[in-house]
Amino acid sequence: MLSHTKNKFSSYAKDYKELLSLDFDAILFDILLFIDLFTRIMSLSFFYLHIPRVRQHQLEPDRLIPYQQKGYTLSRLSCQAVRKASQNETPENWQDISVHISTLEKRLRHGSLPKEARCEICYNVTPNQPVLVTQQRILGDQLTYRKYLDVVPVEEAGQKRKILELQTEAQVVQFVNNVYCIEDQGNREKKRIAQIAEESFMLWKTFHVDLNMRIFAQLSTNFKKLQNEEIEIIGYARKSPSPEDQETRVRLLNSTINNLRFRSLETHVYVSTCSRSSTPFQERDRKSHKIYDELDNIDGNTQGKY
Repeated sequence: MLSHTKNKFSSYAKDYKELLSLDFDAILFDILLFIDLFTRIMSLSFFYLHIPRVRQHQLEPDRLIPYQQKGYTLSRLSCQAVRKASQNETPENWQDISVHISTLEKRLRHGSLPKEARCEICYNVTPNQPVLVTQQRILGDQLTYRKYLDVVPVEEAGQKRKILELQTEAQVVQFVNNVYCIEDQGNREKKRIAQIAEESFMLWKTFHVDLNMRIFAQLSTNFKKLQNEEIEIIGYARKSPSPEDQETRVRLLNSTINNLRFRSLETHVYVSTCSRSSTPFQERDRKSHKIYDELDNIDGNTQGKY
C-alpha cells in the first residue's frame, strides 16, 4: 500500500512510479480512483496533498509538472509578490513559455522563502501565462488555478518498449474522469433530448402559470356575482392539536383567515383553534380559549361565539 505519511514520503514516490509503469488493469483503475477521491477530499481543505518528488532529469526541459524544492516553501505574501513581479514578463508567444517557467523556478529556488510549504507552477486563463502559486491556494480554488497536463517526454537509455505513464496529477484526474464517466459527454443525441425536455418544461411552466391566473380571475368573478345576488359566503378554518407555541399557532391561523378573506372573498369566517378532524362538528370548541382575542377578522367558532 502507498504510504501517505511524511516519514515514508520517499517510499511513497517510489511506489507511485512503479504503479504508473504497470499495464492498465482493474487493480490500477481502483488505485487511480482512490487517488482521485483522495484529491477531491483534500480540495475541501481538510488535508494537504503530498505530491511525489520527481528527479531532476525528469523536469527537463520545460518543467511543466508540479515543482517542489526540498526545504523551501512559498508563503501567501511571497506568492503574491512573485505573481506581481512576473506580470511584466508575460511571454508573447508559445516559444517563451519554457524560459518564463525557468525564471519562476529560479525565483523559487534562490529566493528567501519560509520552510515547510509547497508550491506549483500553473496558469489562470491561458497556458502561455504561467504563475507560481502555493498548493494550499490551488486546492482551495481549483477553477482559478489550473495545472498543466502535458510534459516533454524524456527518452531513457536502454528502453525496449514505450510505456504510457501518467506523469502529472492533472493527467490522473482527467484519465479517471474519462474512464469512469457513465455516459459520453459528447453524445449529441443525449444533448438533443435534454434540450427538448428543457424547452417542453418551459412551455408547460408558462401554460401552468397562465392557467392559474385565468382560473383565479374567473373564480373572483363568480364570487362577486354571488355577492351581488346577496348570497353570503362563509369560511371555516381549523387547526389540529400540535406541540407548537401559541404565537406560532396564532400566526398560522391569521394567515389562513387572510387567505379566505382575500382569495375566496368570504363575508364570514369561523375558526376552531384546537380541534381534530375526527371530532364531530357540533362537539368542537366547547371550551373557551384566550387565543381568539389575538385572531384578526373572525366572526366566531363552531359554537357561534368565542
